[in-house]
Amino acid sequence: MEWQQSCDGSVIETVKDQSKILGIRASTVHSARIIEWTIHCIDGSPVTAEYRESTRGRISEGEKTGEYSGTNQLTRIETFKFQNGRFEIPDKILGEELAEILTKAKAPRD
Repeated sequence: MEWQQSCDGSVIETVKDQSKILGIRASTVHSARIIEWTIHCIDGSPVTAEYRESTRGRISEGEKTGEYSGTNQLTRIETFKFQNGRFEIPDKILGEELAEILTKAKAPRD
């Protein structure tokens, strides 16, 4: 399931045990960066959310200059705890992203 418009696509994957969500993984790939979220759940409820951001590596010289190298550099990693019925994330954009992922992951599918 797509969750965000991006150059090279985005996806949300949900791991379930019958009706309970065990984990959620969301990623989106832009031309210059990759964003990944991993949400861990216990008994269907989220407990932690990890945010990772990487720059997409590019070949810097030679015939293939500017093409993707396949080597990405991690530039940011943060983990948030689910407390008092919510994730407290100071960064408003990250908070909105995570809320959207959680809503879409829990939505029934046809």
